[in-house]
Amino acid sequence: LSYYLGIDGGGSTTRALITDRDSNPLGYGEAGPCNPITVGCVEAARQINAAYRVALSSANRHIIPTAAHFGIAGVGSPEIAYELQQELNKLQWVPREKTEITHDLACALEGGLAGRPGIVLVSGTGSAAFGKNSKGDAVRASGRALGFDDPGSGYAIGLEALSRLGCEDASSLLRETVSQQFTSSTLHKLANSKHDRSSIAQLAQVVLQAAQAGDEWCIQVLDKQATRIAELVTDVAQQLFSSNESFETVFQGSLISNSGIYQDRLSAILAAEMPNAKLQTALASSVEGACILARAIIDDAFDKAAALTALAVYPK
Repeated sequence: LSYYLGIDGGGSTTRALITDRDSNPLGYGEAGPCNPITVGCVEAARQINAAYRVALSSANRHIIPTAAHFGIAGVGSPEIAYELQQELNKLQWVPREKTEITHDLACALEGGLAGRPGIVLVSGTGSAAFGKNSKGDAVRASGRALGFDDPGSGYAIGLEALSRLGCEDASSLLRETVSQQFTSSTLHKLANSKHDRSSIAQLAQVVLQAAQAGDEWCIQVLDKQATRIAELVTDVAQQLFSSNESFETVFQGSLISNSGIYQDRLSAILAAEMPNAKLQTALASSVEGACILARAIIDDAFDKAAALTALAVYPK
């Protein structure tokens, strides 16, 4: 029997999904952050193994992956991919000859559009955009390349919240929303350690909640960050598509993949500034996209859209 493993490794969470040869979902698991830039390749491999073990347990059967695709945030160079591969090779279950390591954006686009040309915009702990055209050309853009620190991401929004909480005129609504979810000692720790990206990013959900409840400052923050992250789509589109060419665009990541005030404001900004970007609902998430890419290592002649549709209904 053939089994396929998809890994979506982000700055906060590592997700693992196991499927059979027909892309039927069998088991799902999660673990901690595995971006090798922030946690190192040894820790990244440890979190990947932990997520796989949870998925294996939920599958409740003996499974050795036939092929595996690892879409990992921070894998932006062959050197990092090679170092991570060496660590993964130490795990007995890893199919060394049938393994691919890419950045997580490739999985996000695959999960969103099933291999069709277009652009995926991702906002979670970090932010980035990635696209492909009909010729197979691929372009990636991060906020850091545009002079910002992951604009529109949970980390960027969280940093703004931290700075606002230190101001006397911070709204009572924002303070009350934060206090419901964070202790004063936790906030003090975050304020003095700007390197804890995953924890700081959790503050973004507080900003979203306060904005949804009408907090004007939080709404302004979301508008500013949405404008900045929209520039990533513009940057990728200008390199891949002609000025009058339409292209599909999907959202992925914890902050914008689901409907809500932030997704709504981002959609409005893109519609106004990039009318050629035709917003679509993603077929599935990044981890399902990773499973599709894993199956494609063995056999690329299958209906990816149908497989993603089946995978997306699996409870996670």
